[in-house]
Amino acid sequence: LKRGSNNSFGDLLPADSGTESISGPRSSPSSAASSSDHDGPSSLNIKPFPVIQVEEISHVLNVILHIIYDISVASHGPSFDFLAETLPCLVRYGIPNPNPDGNSDFWALIMTYAPFYPFRVYALASAYDGGDPACTTASEHTLQRRLTEMTVDDASHMGGVRLWQLVRLHLDRTEALVGIITSPPGSHVPTNSCSADDQTALAQSWRLVAVELIAQSAPQSTPVDALINGFGAIFQGTRCDTCRDRTRSRITEVIRSWSEMRRTI
Repeated sequence: LKRGSNNSFGDLLPADSGTESISGPRSSPSSAASSSDHDGPSSLNIKPFPVIQVEEISHVLNVILHIIYDISVASHGPSFDFLAETLPCLVRYGIPNPNPDGNSDFWALIMTYAPFYPFRVYALASAYDGGDPACTTASEHTLQRRLTEMTVDDASHMGGVRLWQLVRLHLDRTEALVGIITSPPGSHVPTNSCSADDQTALAQSWRLVAVELIAQSAPQSTPVDALINGFGAIFQGTRCDTCRDRTRSRITEVIRSWSEMRRTI
């Protein structure tokens, strides 16, 4: 424990705790004399290891000890709450962060919970030096949620810079979606088979689909399939060949532009 901690495990270990290598009861003179009367090795005169008390529950302490001894705790299947509780304990007991770049078994295990607790994982990576890879990965998972789902505690753990980066990611993608899908396909010179009113109806249908996509609970995470299905229905309902070509080109442009939008901080 002393080798794995830079503050004697929160100053709980006595100064000489690292000198003992064997534990056992003290031998008394009488027992030593008694043992000399029998064949075999005499009793060792050794000091007992100190017993220290910690506040953490066994599940959290188990994770801490695995980190100190550089052993993966994944086989024990610790819950996300236990992993989260471990991080402030590492600070308290002077245990170095298991790889500040987030490229470790411990952080890899935390990241498996990112799809389920994206804001909490992002907050932990921000607060406890999980590194850019962890924050970047978690930020993409937050796109599936609304910013209003983020708690005050999460925001405070993120810190100003990381919080700003995450909010900008969500707002930038929402604003980009509006700019990408709002404009309908271009019109053409009216013909007997496709009047100006027909083209106006197509444009109105396009804008209606765009409004529905923007008004959903998490527009920043709109999947490409939703764009294809929504605007594809307009294409399928269009009879004019020129309008169909222009609608197809517009859908292709929308998909390309949206696919190129960054999904992480």
